[in-house]
Amino acid sequence: MDLKVLLELQAIDTHLNQLEHKRNALPERKALQLLQGQIIEHERLIVQLDAAIAQLESAFAEAEKSGNDCDAKRQRLEAQLRTVIAPREAESLQREIESLRQEREEADGMGLDLMEQLGEQEIARDNARKALAELEREKPARETALRDADARIDEEMRGDRQRRDAIAETTKDVLAEYESRRKHLGGVAVSALVGRTCSGCHLDLSAGELQQLKDLGGSADPECPNCGRWLVL
Repeated sequence: MDLKVLLELQAIDTHLNQLEHKRNALPERKALQLLQGQIIEHERLIVQLDAAIAQLESAFAEAEKSGNDCDAKRQRLEAQLRTVIAPREAESLQREIESLRQEREEADGMGLDLMEQLGEQEIARDNARKALAELEREKPARETALRDADARIDEEMRGDRQRRDAIAETTKDVLAEYESRRKHLGGVAVSALVGRTCSGCHLDLSAGELQQLKDLGGSADPECPNCGRWLVL
């Protein structure tokens, strides 16, 4: 078997793996993912603000109704007071009227507080909506940038795959074994001997191990005694 040809095939496969890793780590991808995360956060914030505003509006309506009920009851009691002659009954009505007047003031105070909170929440929601709109306007440009970066990698990978197919066609008899070794050896089935070092496991071979590999001649394919990869001497 011509291990040099398989070493070339290995180099292409390694480069393809590197390109796939590069694709996953593209800054354009990270930038788009960050933007998408920000969009989701703003959408979630707007939903929360909508819910808070709805609760405040409901509480304000309840406070306003309570105040109106106090006014209506107080008006009835004031009309009744004008017809009362007995001092004790008049005094009781006046106390009740005063209590209703205080309840009305409390309802008004609560209403003002709720209106202030409501205004703050509405401003926050408006700001969140503006920020979301700005993020969404930025999204198409980031998507285009990522598509362009992906396309450049796709083009480079196409060239690699064409060269790989041509080499694989000449190594059909050992391709299955090559793929099996790649699977069990971390993606690298063939490595070169650089000096006394295996470029696959980066461990040095002893002088005796190196001589044994040289003595094989063509009787067998040399393998690294440390990692088991085919070794190109």
